[in-house]
Amino acid sequence: MKLFGFPFCEIEFTGKGEYSQESVDSLIDLVKEESITDLLVISHGWKNNRDDANYIYVNLLEQLSVQLENYNYEFNERRFGALLVFWPSRWLGGEDYRIALNTQLEEIEYFLTTENEKNLLLEAKEEAKFIGISDHNPRRFLQLIKKIQAPDKNPLQLEPEDKVYEHLDPSEEVELLARLVDDESIDSPSDGHAAGFGQFTYWLVDAAQNFVNNVTYSRMRERAGVIGWNGLHKVLSKLKENVDGVKLHLVGHSFGARLVTAAVSSNESGKRLEVDTLTLLQAAFSQYAFASKKSVPLLETDGMFRNVISDNLVKGPILITYSKNDISIRKYYELASKLVPRHVGTHIRRGNELNLYGGLGNNGAQEIGAITGVVLNDNANYTFSKGLVYNLDADQYILGHSDILKPGIAKVILSAIKTC
Repeated sequence: MKLFGFPFCEIEFTGKGEYSQESVDSLIDLVKEESITDLLVISHGWKNNRDDANYIYVNLLEQLSVQLENYNYEFNERRFGALLVFWPSRWLGGEDYRIALNTQLEEIEYFLTTENEKNLLLEAKEEAKFIGISDHNPRRFLQLIKKIQAPDKNPLQLEPEDKVYEHLDPSEEVELLARLVDDESIDSPSDGHAAGFGQFTYWLVDAAQNFVNNVTYSRMRERAGVIGWNGLHKVLSKLKENVDGVKLHLVGHSFGARLVTAAVSSNESGKRLEVDTLTLLQAAFSQYAFASKKSVPLLETDGMFRNVISDNLVKGPILITYSKNDISIRKYYELASKLVPRHVGTHIRRGNELNLYGGLGNNGAQEIGAITGVVLNDNANYTFSKGLVYNLDADQYILGHSDILKPGIAKVILSAIKTC
């Protein structure tokens, strides 16, 4: 099978990173039979629908095909192929007001694996019916959701924003929910305004929805990491065992960026997985994921993917796009900062790269000496060097979280590959 001239195959993972041996065999056969020298490994983000993921893959490969014609003389006899990764993710969305809270609770159910978690959610759903009604106290609802947030046994360490849950005190439920209400929402009682009962009900439900949405985001990001660590790492390691010299170029969008990075960082196969390039498009994980504790004293440990840098697991350049227009990532990290009690979070500077709870897709990689000043657009020519990390400024180019299907994106991917 081919897409715009690219021989390709697909691989589908379960939420735990499981996959079929048949799909691995098909990948190995494809690379051998097509004499592929450079394999693009591409992972979608938080799109649940397979058609949505296919739309991203088809359009990205089309853009790459167009740009590749301009680079043909650069690549000589190299032959490209693609591995398209499919994994169970969710789109975070919903209607307004109380229906939206119910929608977010349904989203959480998608990630639960134990009967205990499912029972906690059932009780939370019942509690949610009474939030904002009369003098009902939302304390029990917050306690239940906090218990659900406790992550499963996870091979990846927690990010700074995950640890905010350690500080939550449901006994201070009104002050907690006040921190979670949207900035654009109506004034909250904590601001000293005498909101009417209808407004107060809206405010409580809106804040509770944000709390649940924050938990859903965390669980989905956790899943992406587990799939990369347990699944994709093993698949690519098996490929390299069976095919000498094939170059791997990993591209991930949103949570898919975390998935492909976890695959590189993992040691589940018992061996290092060295790849040739790594491109992270609007990555939905911590801006300090590659940093050392020494460079960021507020971190309790090195960033979870520090070894990708320290062990030189990417031979060529690492490219990271960031944009102030990525509201999806910004909102999550702002909520994380709001969850931290003021006496714990005095160091937070929300809305810029100094925020401890900042995302790669908003600010790029921080405190690792990344190259800055590279501006994304359709017309620029890019020159990258091996072994360096580049923060690509897309403030004027990427206008939303999924606004990545553009000529400039294909151009930087191929420019990175050109170095290898």
